Amino acid sequence: MAEYYAKSLELSGIPALTLTNLKHAERIAFDIGGSLTKLAFFSKISHKRALYTINPNTKSNCETEEEGWRLHFINFETKYIESCLDFVKQNVMGRSTDVNGKIIKATGGGAHKYKQLINEKLGVEISKEDEIQCLIKGCNFLLKNIPDEAFIYEKHSNPPYKFQSPSNQPLFPYLLVNIGSGVSMMKVISDTEVERIGGTSLGGGSFWGLGSLLTKAKGFDELLELAEKGDHRLVDMLVKDIYGGSYDLIGLPGDIIASSFGKAARSASDTSTHLHERIKKGKLS
Repeated sequence: MAEYYAKSLELSGIPALTLTNLKHAERIAFDIGGSLTKLAFFSKISHKRALYTINPNTKSNCETEEEGWRLHFINFETKYIESCLDFVKQNVMGRSTDVNGKIIKATGGGAHKYKQLINEKLGVEISKEDEIQCLIKGCNFLLKNIPDEAFIYEKHSNPPYKFQSPSNQPLFPYLLVNIGSGVSMMKVISDTEVERIGGTSLGGGSFWGLGSLLTKAKGFDELLELAEKGDHRLVDMLVKDIYGGSYDLIGLPGDIIASSFGKAARSASDTSTHLHERIKKGKLS
């Protein structure tokens, strides 16, 4: 029998999402944010494993087929939520003999906003999970169980990643900065205790909005590609641009940003074309 592969999810304006193993999904979960929706599903897959036997007199190899489990992650713009639900219904719900056996978990603000829509599209009740609790449990699990999960990132350093080892020190308390459409900052005190200590409206939604105004990018992924290629030092004013180096008295390295877009400020004699070119070269890093 020919192997069935789920069709691509065609969403206008962004690349197709090929979910080849969606028909095997045993668990499906959504994180529906104000800007992006994240879809995670757990599926059983088959793969071939090559076995080799080598000795002085003979050399042979064979293949064996094994089954394993894989966790898949997909993200797309929340405005396409209806198209995604139709896709899931066709490739998962529509091919299942026991729809009630499918577990649909959802978190994020959209778990409340789109509850009725999900129920109507998929014909299942949604199990809503608290967004903050999911976030804390996930972070604690990763920090306790996954090597090199904690790291310091400096884009212009070599190497840019400096991995930490939290296992050698107490895990709690730690500061959790959740960057979504906006930003929330929380002090995680224990596995069950958390305190929100602040936040800002300048988050992923701000990046997306400003990027759309300043460039011709057609989607979030394209903005990320521009940011990867760009150099923020062309438009951001650094500490060393002001002091000529580090500000050692208060421990500020020279490469720290002192003023975002500080170098984009121009005198009255400069034209908007100059500003446009400077922003273009700086991209969105």
